[in-house]
Amino acid sequence: MKKLVFLSLSLCLLLCSAATAQDYTVYNELGSDGVFMSRNDDSGFGGLYDVVSGLIHYNKFSVQAQYKLKLGDGFDSYDFYGEMQKANVWFRPISALEIAVGNHFYQALPSSYFMVYNEYSPNGWYGKEKLGATLSINPVTVGLNIPQMHLGDNFSMKLNVGLNIAIANDFNIGAAYKMETESLGIFLNFGNQEDLYIGGGYTFNGIPLLWERTENNHLVDFTILYNMGRTYFGGDLELSFSDEKDTPFYIGGLFGIALNSNIEVKVDAKWNVLFREDDNLNNPWKLTIHPRLVFSSGNHELIGGIKFENVLGPAAKDDGKVDSNFYIPVSWKYTF
Repeated sequence: MKKLVFLSLSLCLLLCSAATAQDYTVYNELGSDGVFMSRNDDSGFGGLYDVVSGLIHYNKFSVQAQYKLKLGDGFDSYDFYGEMQKANVWFRPISALEIAVGNHFYQALPSSYFMVYNEYSPNGWYGKEKLGATLSINPVTVGLNIPQMHLGDNFSMKLNVGLNIAIANDFNIGAAYKMETESLGIFLNFGNQEDLYIGGGYTFNGIPLLWERTENNHLVDFTILYNMGRTYFGGDLELSFSDEKDTPFYIGGLFGIALNSNIEVKVDAKWNVLFREDDNLNNPWKLTIHPRLVFSSGNHELIGGIKFENVLGPAAKDDGKVDSNFYIPVSWKYTF
């Protein structure tokens, strides 16, 4: 009950604050990761979740908060539990400088975005939490992030740095150095998402999607989106290689078609695999296919579909078992 009260108060606070803001986005999303789920030889109702999110802009600062409340996590227990997913504040003492404080803010190179994966590369996302600052003097943007700091006699600090140069409206080139992972990434893109977008990058000592990073690895990324009006196609590719024997690989595909101004059909598929040179071990992999229908009308967005997921774990070949999972996820979001 306390979590429900907190959720209601958070929504009311966001709405009241938005009433005096210069610009704001507040939404409430109600959904289920699986109205029906079949996972790990078990099946049933996958529970519900509710997300309250707000991003409010004033002249000198912005505030963001996001709280998620869940009912159930699996098939045996349906208790309520909640978590504050985002709590961020941005200060703008001058128009070119923005200072961020919080636990989940965005400091990422624009060209490091995966079109199918629908997220920035971990290697292009150089600032997420604690303290960050961004200085933008067109066409150059410089960002600093301090993810770790210990005060006192044993003072220590980690620093992440990002630099992006925007040339015209359709070309970005940027680099990110993260002291916490000792990685250096370079990303660039050409085009826009309205017709043709091509992006990619290279990272030394990077973090592969879904897999652990190996020391001194080389990571290559590529992404594309081609829009033909009502129909669009997308693709992702990531390959990591190093002196180690294991080679992570990711490929993704996306197809979408707008049936009319309100209804869209989307299908994406993602495959992650870890190629091993050891013949006594599996090449563990994960395949996800997610067809869905998106209905948008005014402030409403309703998404429903099915999701197939097959996973082969890193067990020995004789014991290797593919887990086949089936989900029916739905969600409804209302933007105020």
